[in-house]
Amino acid sequence: MATRNDSEHAAALCDAHLDRLYQLATFTTTDPDEAVRAVSCALHAALDAPARPSPAHLVGRRLAVLTHRFGRRSPTVLSGSLGPPIDLAAEAPVLLPARQHAVIALTLFGGLTYREAARELSVSASDAATLLRSALRRCS
Repeated sequence: MATRNDSEHAAALCDAHLDRLYQLATFTTTDPDEAVRAVSCALHAALDAPARPSPAHLVGRRLAVLTHRFGRRSPTVLSGSLGPPIDLAAEAPVLLPARQHAVIALTLFGGLTYREAARELSVSASDAATLLRSALRRCS
C-alpha cells in the first residue's frame, strides 16, 4: 500500500522530470501512446526500486536510461516500423540509423554524457562520440 511519502516522492519525480522523459520517449518510439507507456514504466520501476539517496541529476539520468530501455521495447520499435522521421532541425526531417538515433536520444533528451550513453548502448566512448557527431552532422 502506498504511503503519503510514496505519493509525494512520485509527485516530485514527475514534477522534476516528466517533460524531458516524455520528449525522450517520444523521440525513441515516435508514438505518443507508446511514449506515455515507456515513461510510466520507467517511473514505476524507479519508485519500486529500493530508495537510495542520490543527487537530483543522477536520478534524472537513471530515469532517462529506464525510459529509453522501455521505449526500445515498444511494439513500434521492435517491429522496425518507426513513424515519420523526427524533425530535429525544424526544416528537413532526417531519419537516423538506430545507433545514432539512440545516442541522440540519450544525450540530447536524456541528459546523459556521451560516455554514459556509451555504457548504456554497450559501445566504446569513442564510438558514442563518433555516432553523436555523425548524427548531428546529418541533422545540420
